[in-house]
Amino acid sequence: MSLYKRLLVVDDDPTTLLLLELAARPLDLEVTKAGDVNRAVDAVRSQAYDLVVLDHDLNGVPGFEVLDYLRKPLGGVPVLVFSGHVTDEDRAQYRRRGVTTILEKPLSRDVLGFAMRRALKI
Repeated sequence: MSLYKRLLVVDDDPTTLLLLELAARPLDLEVTKAGDVNRAVDAVRSQAYDLVVLDHDLNGVPGFEVLDYLRKPLGGVPVLVFSGHVTDEDRAQYRRRGVTTILEKPLSRDVLGFAMRRALKI
């Protein structure tokens, strides 16, 4: 059993994955990176997570559709979504799936860190 809280970051952009990893470092989170839907599904099937940070557009697949694949194995784990552009309908789709936090790009490490701390209650 890990002493650290586990974070799954899901994005198809390596630079954003690195930014998310750097934002998590001061929080002592164990970070798993997934660059596509299949890797994300494999990750949630192989271990438990305390938080998921998910891109809204993953290789053309809306994040709320990705979340449909992840939700059952994740259970009630909090999910943060980030995007450069989210419509009101997208926000409604996320709310229906239990997502309460949607962050707008460009992202800063400070904003990400704050949102992760809040979601993890640390």
